[in-house]
Amino acid sequence: MRQEIRQGDCVQVIDSMLKGFVIKISSNIVTVVDKDGFEWEYKTDELFLVKSNKETKIHLAVYDNQKWVNQKQKTGSQINYKSSKKVQTKIDAEYDLHIEKLTGNYKRMSNADILDMQIVFFRKRLENAINCNYKNIVFIHGRGEGILKDKIRNELSRTSGLEYRDASFLNYGEGATFVILHKKIKK
Repeated sequence: MRQEIRQGDCVQVIDSMLKGFVIKISSNIVTVVDKDGFEWEYKTDELFLVKSNKETKIHLAVYDNQKWVNQKQKTGSQINYKSSKKVQTKIDAEYDLHIEKLTGNYKRMSNADILDMQIVFFRKRLENAINCNYKNIVFIHGRGEGILKDKIRNELSRTSGLEYRDASFLNYGEGATFVILHKKIKK
C-alpha cells in the first residue's frame, strides 16, 4: 500500500537520485525543494516517501537559506586556505558547480540545460552570500572549455561591489574563481 505524501515529507524521485522535501501539493502536482534550494515539480506517482514529516520537520530549514546559513555560521564551519602570497584567507563559502554535484539526474540533459542549471545555482549562491554578508567565496567551475567560467565572470563583472580573480592554483588548479564581496553590493 502506497503511503500518502504530505507537506514536509522527505521524498525521492523514482529512478533518480533527486531527494528533497515537499513544500507544496496542489492537485496531483508536488513541489519538492532539494538540498541546494532548487524547486522541482513532479506528479505524485513519480515520487516515493523516504521519511514522514514527523522525522523531517527540522530539515525544512534547509529550504530557508537564511536559517541554513545562520546555522552553518554558528557551528563555525569555515574553510581556510593559504593564497600564493602566504597570507591566510578565510573562505566563507565554497560552491562546486560541476553538474554531478548539483543533480544526479543530468545524463539526459542537454548542454544548454546543464549550463542553465549551473548558472541558476551560481546566481542563488551569490545572492545568498551577499545577503549573509560573506566576504570571500569560491566558485568551482572546472577547466573544461571555459564556457561556464566565462558566463560566471561575465555575471560578476556586471555586479558592483565585488572583485574576482582566479582562486588559489595550489588548492583549486585552474578551475575556480575567488570572489571578494564588499559591503554595498548592487546588481
